[in-house]
Amino acid sequence: MAVSGSTPVSGGGRVHALLWPAADVRLRAAREALEHHQGVVVTGAWGSGRSTLLAQLGRTVERDALVVRACPRPGDEGRPLSGLAQMLAALPQNTADVLPREQRTLLRQIVGEAAPSLDVLAVRLALASLVTVSGASPGWLLMVDDAQWLDGTSAEVLRHVVGSVPPDRLRVVVAVRTVTRPTLGHRVTGEHVPTIALEPLTLEETVAHLESRGVRAAAGVALHHLSGGHPLLVRALAEDAAEGRPVTGGRYSDVAGTHVREAASAWLATVDDDVRGTLARVALAHEPTRLQVRRTWGSSSDAHMASAVQEGILGLLPGDRVVFTAEALRYEAGDGTSERLTGAAHRALAATSPDPVHAARHRLLGQDRPGDDVLTGADEAAALARAGGDCALSADILLAAAERTPNDRRASRVRRLTEAARDAGAAGRADLARRAADALATARAGRAQVVALLAAVDASGQELTEMDELLPRARRLAGADMGLLAAVDLRSAIRHNLGGRPEEARRAARRAAREAVAAHEPQIAVAALTMQARMERITAHPAAQRTLRRALGAEQSGTALALRDTPRYLACRHALFDDRLDHAETALMTLLPLAEVSGSADELQEVLRSLAELDVRRGACVRAARWSERALAIGRGAGLSLGPAWYTCALTAAAGSSFEDAARFARMGALVSREAGDLVFTSRNLWALGTVELVTGRPAQAAALWGRWRSWNGSSGSGT
Repeated sequence: MAVSGSTPVSGGGRVHALLWPAADVRLRAAREALEHHQGVVVTGAWGSGRSTLLAQLGRTVERDALVVRACPRPGDEGRPLSGLAQMLAALPQNTADVLPREQRTLLRQIVGEAAPSLDVLAVRLALASLVTVSGASPGWLLMVDDAQWLDGTSAEVLRHVVGSVPPDRLRVVVAVRTVTRPTLGHRVTGEHVPTIALEPLTLEETVAHLESRGVRAAAGVALHHLSGGHPLLVRALAEDAAEGRPVTGGRYSDVAGTHVREAASAWLATVDDDVRGTLARVALAHEPTRLQVRRTWGSSSDAHMASAVQEGILGLLPGDRVVFTAEALRYEAGDGTSERLTGAAHRALAATSPDPVHAARHRLLGQDRPGDDVLTGADEAAALARAGGDCALSADILLAAAERTPNDRRASRVRRLTEAARDAGAAGRADLARRAADALATARAGRAQVVALLAAVDASGQELTEMDELLPRARRLAGADMGLLAAVDLRSAIRHNLGGRPEEARRAARRAAREAVAAHEPQIAVAALTMQARMERITAHPAAQRTLRRALGAEQSGTALALRDTPRYLACRHALFDDRLDHAETALMTLLPLAEVSGSADELQEVLRSLAELDVRRGACVRAARWSERALAIGRGAGLSLGPAWYTCALTAAAGSSFEDAARFARMGALVSREAGDLVFTSRNLWALGTVELVTGRPAQAAALWGRWRSWNGSSGSGT
């Protein structure tokens, strides 16, 4: 992990830390490895903090040992004994005076000549003698940084010395820039020593760092996706945000400033031009496999991808899928590629893609002025993607098709943009929904603009700031259209609920129901009645059950709704709250496959959370944890607000695995929910955190948290 700032670490000294939440753990692990195994190999990608760990480790032991450092550079791997020369040159003056004259002369020749032709066996013996008889007590600590550039002769000599001198006389730390096998490090240490891999930051670590830098923690999911948790990229994104860059909701070119672009470009510069050429092509593919890349651009791409995997730029997933480890790397890899080469790459991918949806997308993107056959193929591909549950892909295809639709086909462009907005809303992709809404505004598309704005509201999840911006625009554009006003009022009811105003939410839902009936919009009417029943349950209104029965009756007439807006789902929730667990489980297991094929990340996450809560009540904690982990993964992947998912994870962890994990989840959930203005899940996460504090013997802290919970609890009843 790379570093910046000052953070205390164990063993004395301070580490200059960027964001190194595991600094103490890594440092202790390295010291223990030296004590028990005589050496350790540290691996990590470019910028992961290998040099920092070595420097800190050296500072913690330099009072007790002679610390000798070597740091080869590119090109040194071809200069025999260059690494050993660097190490010897760093020794204190007169260190070699304890040796016989011939050995002293030999070692001085290594330092004084560029590439001496010396007897390697004699060099081994001379260095081993120096380590054994020199006055350092208890011995030497040899530190080799960037060992991937250490010449083979030096590695051979050092390996011999490590194996031949007493263990208390020499310990070795070797850092290698790789995320795969640390073979180059073992050239020096031998294979018996442990390896410390510096891995990316977790989402929770990323959020914690961003929050400490004044960046909204709610942006953590998007920025973690862009950075892949890589410390330098996380820091760069935080610096760009501090300079006024938006952190979510836009294209990469809008979010990325100078810092992250320079950091990503520097990482990509660690591979040669041929590898970067392959990376630029891979960046254009949608979920490619190694086989597809090989079929598209030849067998040489295998070596290029292997090099990028070793550098941590690419990763391999099950099914031989190739992914960039950070979205920023994917964007930067493709940046600057000429339109001609980009078009050729898309056309090549269209010819080799085994998926007809992806093939149609590449045919579309390979042309600036596609014909009617290509545009029609894009429409059909979007429909297939939607039917397969990938609404985000459908929205992406339709947006690209709309951009390429000729100006004299305005109706077709508006239709594609409207469908793209709906798909983006279902997928939880507020960025795509807003792109569609902006394009429809440019086209002065009237009613379609309202549809797109409401889709962006739906995609924003618990982000109330997004709703507060978009809903007034939608209401103004709706004018006197009762159907559109009903849709706006339905979202207003959701906004009031999350904002802690259940009575206002109930009134808005009733108003939406009346407007929907007047406009002959049965779907909106059912959704509004469902929302009204939800609010009446929260406020203990006597009509709650009657309203829910009305909604259920209307739904049976054949209306089609988003799953979480259906009275069937609300009835499941009420059965769960009333401990009618068998009924709730039967209904939820019926709804689960519908949610899985709906293409809506929000709907699927909701059903999974409900199943987790049900199993917590039953005491089936292992199964509850699986449901909650899956819900969290869905939310992360779609960029949803994670306040609800973290709350559910806190519940399942407290019930069956770890109070420490439960507290961590609840803290993160409360933080992001509070930032989003979501009082429901702010209060629920505070309640969960207070419960953990109480059962772990901290009643004063629990009381303080529950005091905050009461102040936030205006809307956290049992109705949602």
